[in-house]
Amino acid sequence: MNPLAQAIAERLPWLLGESGFRIVYEDYSQKIFGNCIVDLDGPGLRLRLVEDRRQIIAYVAALAEPEKWLPMDFVLDSIYNRMPEPDFGLVAVGKRLRENLPALATALGAGLGDTKRELERRETLRLRAIQSRVRPPVPLWFSMPQACHWDAEAITLVWCPGNGWTGAWSGEPERRLQPILALAAPQFCPAHSRTLR
Repeated sequence: MNPLAQAIAERLPWLLGESGFRIVYEDYSQKIFGNCIVDLDGPGLRLRLVEDRRQIIAYVAALAEPEKWLPMDFVLDSIYNRMPEPDFGLVAVGKRLRENLPALATALGAGLGDTKRELERRETLRLRAIQSRVRPPVPLWFSMPQACHWDAEAITLVWCPGNGWTGAWSGEPERRLQPILALAAPQFCPAHSRTLR
């Protein structure tokens, strides 16, 4: 038997009893850190519990969209306007589920349209918050000292993210796109190039 399904039966007996949920699918991979999945159908919603490296994560799905799994904590955030405290133990996740089961059933039943719109709005806000903290990459221009110019030939230096600097000598086509400064970079990225004389 799947260890997570066994733990649910032992530690969350109310889920399979009074709450009316039943296990409809289970998977267990001993080779992959002992990860487990248990899907349950219940009155008003579906529940998926995933054990990944000893942490339990709960997903819920509406009966109208049974394969569209949503993180339970995100749905609770959309209902109460606050994220639950992070606790990934089976008993803590079960307690959070039991306390919020009626609200989850309503949000995924009659209120599904509103819930989906609110989840999309909150996802947009989270993405904007992340984007505001992440600076866009800034092209770096290498400044060559005058002594490095050969016969006043124009040298184009190109910064290729992940590859480093590369250069192209304008006077000899067969030497274009040769790596310089011992940094191998075969790609030429015109958007981030600068010609030095």
